[in-house]
Amino acid sequence: MEFRIIYTDEFLKHNKDGHPENKYRLKSIVNYLKEKDLFKNVIQPIKASEEHILLAHKKELINIVRRFSERELNIDLDTYTNKHSYDVALLAAGSLIKAVDIINECDFIFCLVRPPGHHATKDQSMGFCLFNNVAIGAKYARRKGYKKIAIIDIDVHHGNGTQDIFYNEDVLFISLHSSRLYPGTGFIEEIGEDDGKGFNINIPLPPGTDDNNYLYAFNEIVLNILNEYRPEIVFISAGYDTHQNDPLGNFYLTNYSYYNIFKEMSKYKVIAALEGGYNLDAIALGVYSSIKGVLKEEVTFEKRLKSLDVKQSTRNVVNDLKNILRDYWSF
Repeated sequence: MEFRIIYTDEFLKHNKDGHPENKYRLKSIVNYLKEKDLFKNVIQPIKASEEHILLAHKKELINIVRRFSERELNIDLDTYTNKHSYDVALLAAGSLIKAVDIINECDFIFCLVRPPGHHATKDQSMGFCLFNNVAIGAKYARRKGYKKIAIIDIDVHHGNGTQDIFYNEDVLFISLHSSRLYPGTGFIEEIGEDDGKGFNINIPLPPGTDDNNYLYAFNEIVLNILNEYRPEIVFISAGYDTHQNDPLGNFYLTNYSYYNIFKEMSKYKVIAALEGGYNLDAIALGVYSSIKGVLKEEVTFEKRLKSLDVKQSTRNVVNDLKNILRDYWSF
């Protein structure tokens, strides 16, 4: 299994100490991967052009991010900029462009980027996100001729920005997220419109979801649809705020879930991009476990805080979603 990491220290320049989305998140990941001899095959990103950003966003948003960055202003209560933020955001998006360009040279690429992207809509930066890195990468892949593209969002928060960008297109988007967290979107009835009908799939799971419940939903919905769809590229919005120790999440996942999710994805060409995750130890171990999962190498898992039962509430979400999607996918 050939894998690459896309990373630059430039990502550390977008920073606000005391904010949950800070440079220490990446520092923790990189230091741990170095300790485990997995920080190798590292490639520098390119800077996305304005043309690249316009694949997913409106010109007005580019101007807003540039202008706010020059003035070091907050875009909203959650989303900050400093004088480096615009250029760093171009590098984050450019990491996905670079990944698409080289994906045929390897099997798996992890883009260790900041700022994250999945909350950024066509015309709005929000939720710590400036530009939607994965959406830009998927749009670029489509322009390069890839026809079957899947995006799997495993952040604890709904990828509302990615949904907004692809809601009318036949790019498969599946988001597993908490039903009761920011931004309050991502209902099972939202299945896309026009060419996108049946391609937008939300799996809102209840607070307290643990490994067994999460993987049950993942296996029943995500794996079945991917096996039928057979994508040429799978993009993963890799959020680790689903971890049991994350301060902003309300799930109880362990590295067991990340390992098994990425192990299942190893049959595809995969481009992962970092999204959320705000416990420094958990995010480092999560990325490590994800890479080990793709490589199918042994990992020691931490103790789980919850039971191994599948709750009726989880089964209800899965069954309701299957009923909604039966006209589009085989269950």
